[in-house]
Amino acid sequence: MMPPKWFSYFLSGDRRACWATVLGGVVLFLSTLHFPAVPDVGLDETWQVLLSQAQLHGWRFGREVIFTYGPLGALENYVQLPALYGAQVLWQVLSRAASALLVTRLALRLPGWLGATALGLASFLYYVNQGHDPVDPFLLFVVLAAGFTLLDEAAGRAWRGLALAVLTALALIKFTLFLAAGFALMVAMMEQVRRRNFFAAMITGGVFAAGYLIFWKLLGQQWGDLAGSVRWSYEVADGYIDAMQLRRSWTALFAAALLTTMTCALSLLATCGRKVSRETWATFLLTTGCLYLAWRHGTVRGDGSHLPGLFYAIAVWPFFLLAQSSRRAGSVRLTLAALGLALLSIGCMVRMDALAARAHDFAGNLAGNTAKLVRPWHAHAVWRDAANEALDRMGKTAINRQWPAGATVGVYGSNYASLAARADFKPLPNLQPYSAYTPALAAKDYEAFLRAEPDLMFVDLTPIDNRLAGGENLHLLTRLLQDYQWEKIVESFVLLRRHAAPAGKTSDKQEPVRVMESVLFGQALPLAIPANAPVQMEAELALTKLGRALRFFYALPSIKLNVVADEAREPTPYRLTWRLAGEGVTVYPFLTSNADLENWMRHGQSAKVRTVSFDAVAARWLYREPFRVTLRPLSVPVPVADHF
Repeated sequence: MMPPKWFSYFLSGDRRACWATVLGGVVLFLSTLHFPAVPDVGLDETWQVLLSQAQLHGWRFGREVIFTYGPLGALENYVQLPALYGAQVLWQVLSRAASALLVTRLALRLPGWLGATALGLASFLYYVNQGHDPVDPFLLFVVLAAGFTLLDEAAGRAWRGLALAVLTALALIKFTLFLAAGFALMVAMMEQVRRRNFFAAMITGGVFAAGYLIFWKLLGQQWGDLAGSVRWSYEVADGYIDAMQLRRSWTALFAAALLTTMTCALSLLATCGRKVSRETWATFLLTTGCLYLAWRHGTVRGDGSHLPGLFYAIAVWPFFLLAQSSRRAGSVRLTLAALGLALLSIGCMVRMDALAARAHDFAGNLAGNTAKLVRPWHAHAVWRDAANEALDRMGKTAINRQWPAGATVGVYGSNYASLAARADFKPLPNLQPYSAYTPALAAKDYEAFLRAEPDLMFVDLTPIDNRLAGGENLHLLTRLLQDYQWEKIVESFVLLRRHAAPAGKTSDKQEPVRVMESVLFGQALPLAIPANAPVQMEAELALTKLGRALRFFYALPSIKLNVVADEAREPTPYRLTWRLAGEGVTVYPFLTSNADLENWMRHGQSAKVRTVSFDAVAARWLYREPFRVTLRPLSVPVPVADHF
């Protein structure tokens, strides 16, 4: 009896090497599984729990939820609520199995034992990067595997269907993956059109579009919100790029660019001595395009903290680039060069003396995941008890005890995990405003706040990444100061209560508009602010051609605002985005923390800013000088002590 065609495919060539590659695919499957973690208090835990709430309660993405994740995003989170445990485990098993199949098929095209080596390296690198957000680079890696499958003329309908299903599911997880999946689909359709297979191109695009729309609807979303979801995801991603730029990003960017160049060079050198095929160019375009999208939209972050994840994403891809062109000019020497590049990447990530310990932990991780799959009911029971205990502990915190029955509650800030687990808590549409400031997002949050008009507000002005805590959503904070009064500090939040009467007297000594022309970077600007006169500062920074190009293709480095307040002798630096500097920063009251907000609302007192100056990396190359700085009065009522 002859084995089926798909089975004989796995046994072609060197049988031992093929079976080793299949075993490597199983290891890749087991190592990339991640089981749910219990809810906890923290920044990332906050938005992950809220995404779980959104999926459980059918919140509409693009209207009620403004974030870079989509309807399937909750299933890729580490933190999960009990009701979604089974769904996440099922998703992990199905998605990782499909991904491992696509990648294993590519690895089987490598000569000898290099396919098994590539899969083992991919699995080990994934584990080495635990704690450095390796999930996003891995999923981008899967997008490439699906794209390579669609480019392969030898792939049958079943493999193409699997690749399209994977791309459709990934596009529903996160905005960057949506862009990468769309780009991979576009490259595959272009290649099919080049081969004059127009019907196949139509089928490829049609199946993806139909699958995306059907699953969007099945996940409880409205088709009318789809355009809004894409638009607001872009706004959040764009604000995130601007807000998260650190000086370390240049090192990571150059390292990534160098590795990308080497990777693509390997793909082209695989056809050395012969005419470069159009299929190789399509592979080149797909790889570089996905890498660019990863940098541009934050899946592989440019700062030093996610650099290991970037190396993970790039180190293994040369193998499959070579596999794509191995039928024409596959070279064992060049493949070994790709192996050397990947090993060099490992050396950049971890010390060589730590590899043995990592390998031991990696084996333990594989054993643990296998045990959870063999006894899923036991793993679920252990996790459920821990999760319920954590949620019960969060529900008994002081911040939850301040929630009166029937009251509407809003949150201004970034860390509200204790509230996020409540079934009756619905946040502002923008789930992560602290790092995604754009004027459009600020207006969206402001609009939602005015529509809800909550009775209580929990305000968290904890500074994050050295940004000016009270300046990123100026309109909303101004409204809070007008309509709410300070009541108490609860844990890390200031509790504000809406009042029936006006909150105080409006200052009669508002400073008129003051314009400072011909300001230069590094120049100290004296600010003569009268007592109790709320003022905002706007810096009209125009970009050079180089600055516009850098912002379009990657991102601008952050601007440093150096502030000298009260009797301080040395300036305190704060990071600003280019748009935030233009929209306006509150310089009085100067609110950098919850203590500052309490002092202002109880006593009408705030630190006095004496001088400010602006600085930026390569400022003279990216921004036009001189520029204009404008001081404008704010219509914020000045608190008075007897009101409280």
